[in-house]
Amino acid sequence: MRGGDLNPSQLTRLKVFCRTVLANEEVYAAKLLEDLKSSIFDAVNLDQKGRITSKIYLLTGLYTTHLLSRGYSPTYLFNRAEMFTRENNYQGRSFLQQFEAITERLRTYTTEHEVCFAIRANKPNSLLTIDDDSVFTFMDEIPAAIQGQDREKLIREFTPNVIASATVETTDHIGASWYVKDKLDQLLDTVTALDLNPKIQISSHCVTIARHPTGSHTKAINISFLLGFLSSEGGTYFSSSNASIRHAFSKLDEQGEEQLGRSLRYLRLARESVSMEQKLLNLWIALESLYTGGQSTILSNIIEYVPQIYAVAALSRRVRYLRDLLVKARAIAPQRVRDEFGLPEIFDEEVTGEQIFLLLRNEGLTIELFNSLAPKEHLKYKIMSTFEEMKTNATIAKRIRNSEIDVERQLKRIYFLRNKIAHTGHYSNIRPQLITHLLDYLASCYLALSVSAENASSKNGQSVDELFAGYKMGADIVLARVNSDCQVDHLSELVPVPVG
Repeated sequence: MRGGDLNPSQLTRLKVFCRTVLANEEVYAAKLLEDLKSSIFDAVNLDQKGRITSKIYLLTGLYTTHLLSRGYSPTYLFNRAEMFTRENNYQGRSFLQQFEAITERLRTYTTEHEVCFAIRANKPNSLLTIDDDSVFTFMDEIPAAIQGQDREKLIREFTPNVIASATVETTDHIGASWYVKDKLDQLLDTVTALDLNPKIQISSHCVTIARHPTGSHTKAINISFLLGFLSSEGGTYFSSSNASIRHAFSKLDEQGEEQLGRSLRYLRLARESVSMEQKLLNLWIALESLYTGGQSTILSNIIEYVPQIYAVAALSRRVRYLRDLLVKARAIAPQRVRDEFGLPEIFDEEVTGEQIFLLLRNEGLTIELFNSLAPKEHLKYKIMSTFEEMKTNATIAKRIRNSEIDVERQLKRIYFLRNKIAHTGHYSNIRPQLITHLLDYLASCYLALSVSAENASSKNGQSVDELFAGYKMGADIVLARVNSDCQVDHLSELVPVPVG
């Protein structure tokens, strides 16, 4: 393989291999679930907590990815996960029995859902006269099964003159709603293609009807809200930063101001976009607008900067995240931990990231804090995993390398999807996770520009490329520190200080 390209023979072998894997999907899925169950319930040596929890974490991630690929919606899986965390959901079952009941339902359960959307069309007959569509039935009245609050939500925005109904068999009602909304958009595209100024409104809510031998169950779902939830900025650098990028304009030259302005415009368009493919396209344009300089392709320019910017900035972010978890859990600090780092008895808002970093560099006291958090298993896992990443210069350097590799892979995956959308009109099966990743990468770039502009000493206008170069030089210094024999003593030493 040369330059990342596969020759025809290699492509053929890869195709055969992938086809073989897909043909045995159910076998692999059953084995994955068996291994996950074994990792949780088999007798183990509890002295090896790190290895055990890392294995559970890995297998749970693989199992969740498998469920998403089968069509389960993230919202539905989140609700299934809560079946493990709330005692009133157990109904006398043990944790093992609850695990088996939930995973069995996820493995075999599908049900038939009727999904209804309300429509207001300026030419309702163009829909009501359709009687040959394989998916939809159109009617002028809301089905009698939809009553009460569900009915009110369906007609809240306007008085409909068409009701679109489709019956599908899916894993869950949210998945059914997404599928039907996608199909409805496709159908309306064909119906209105030759109309002059078509005016069609679709309700933000749909109503699903699940019919059982003993009756039916309806549920109203706000599809517009779920779209925002799936591509939420929560958890990205956008949600955790108090920085502003306005001051960056005062340090940029005229071309740089225009360049950054274009990027921010497409960020706004992405936030306003309804469809996943438009969000992804606009976010990618916002990102590539920042990297139009250089002699290489835009993708090469992006990959030269973004993985390192993101990976180095993520170090302090991981420490702050652990600090926030300790504060939110109101964890009690053991006496020796308090004395060593000047911490209060209960972790509160006064605790700093620097104190948490110094704690993580002290193995004995980290273990003492870990052991004091008896029932808080998620918090204990995050302490342990963050400690393993931060305990030495070598582990920090490894964390940076792994992050850079992950980000580069994601960027190439997103770029491939972007080309598919732009050149072939592809729009289905766009994972919300990719949009969240792209938002995070873009936010880290804006923060890098903001910090570089704040530290820029030159009074003359600089280009966007120069501000990024200054930040990258600061990140290079961080890399040099963690790759040296002189141990990093403070969190501030892991924060890039731009050169310029």
